[in-house]
Amino acid sequence: MTVNPSARLPRNTDRFTSLLEQLYEESRIPPRGLSLMSLKQETLPKLLNEISSDNVVALTTQGSPKAMEMVADELKKAQRPVLLVGSFPVGHFSSQTVDASSATYRIDRRRLDAWTVVGRSIYDYERAIGLERF
Repeated sequence: MTVNPSARLPRNTDRFTSLLEQLYEESRIPPRGLSLMSLKQETLPKLLNEISSDNVVALTTQGSPKAMEMVADELKKAQRPVLLVGSFPVGHFSSQTVDASSATYRIDRRRLDAWTVVGRSIYDYERAIGLERF
């Protein structure tokens, strides 16, 4: 999914859902003219190459144990880091996804919800890069 940086996404959940439904039907919003959002299908390795990622870390329950703070410190060293978060009701990352990753880590002993992993990841990455809060 590509989103034009000038696009103003709806704050209303119903309108946002309708917009995404239209995007999946049309593959582009609006269908003609300046694109605000577009959707195309491609493989993960091709996408990672296209965006020139230089460190791809996958977070999965099958990864090596590592604190999220340490993962964030590792990611901050890259120019174009990518963090993949596993969130599957059944199963794990495909072998193609694992092969495309530089490393796979587990950030907790417990299986965590994806929103918890993403929240921790953003918080620890902001701290690692020294993002000022005020």
